[in-house]
Amino acid sequence: GVTTRQAIASWERTGNPLAGSTDPLSAGNGSLMQLAPVAIRHHRDRALLRDVAARQSRVTHAAPNAVEACVAFAECLADAIEGAPRATVLARRTEFQGEIGKVLAGSWRGKPRDKVKCSGYVVHTAEASFCSVGASGSFSEAIQRAANLGDDADSVAAVTGHLAGALAGAEALPQPWLERLAWREQIRQLFGRRCR
Repeated sequence: GVTTRQAIASWERTGNPLAGSTDPLSAGNGSLMQLAPVAIRHHRDRALLRDVAARQSRVTHAAPNAVEACVAFAECLADAIEGAPRATVLARRTEFQGEIGKVLAGSWRGKPRDKVKCSGYVVHTAEASFCSVGASGSFSEAIQRAANLGDDADSVAAVTGHLAGALAGAEALPQPWLERLAWREQIRQLFGRRCR
């Protein structure tokens, strides 16, 4: 995307790896889409999880809402990875401020589907993901619901997949989807080495 391309250009000019724009208008969902490995790797150390979630966002998306969304979503993913019940992971959270704080506090609950915004804005993506997971009974239903929202559906479905997958576990992934996954065995081997 544009924000990532601008961050790469900035890094090439300055050498600073934390090259994301801090402009509030650049709070896209790119860093949220790439967040899941952070939660997988650091879910056991919450201080490190928050730090790495924020830093990985600042590489390409340093706007405050993007950074805060990554930290908040990382906490939810970590809870799910550690086996917290769905109700706990989706429970209202009050420790976050601003727009992402409203989402975590439950602004998505009961929102009619036609009122869910599915743009590239990070807060919209987080809310659409919570709406999709909260209104679904399975991993595949959550992904399909997110993908059918339209607009930036591929990004929203990817982020929804992180949360729905962490809640459901690997065994819930549809076999036909796994069979089509590129580099499936390499991913499995890498995951097995890293998560022992």
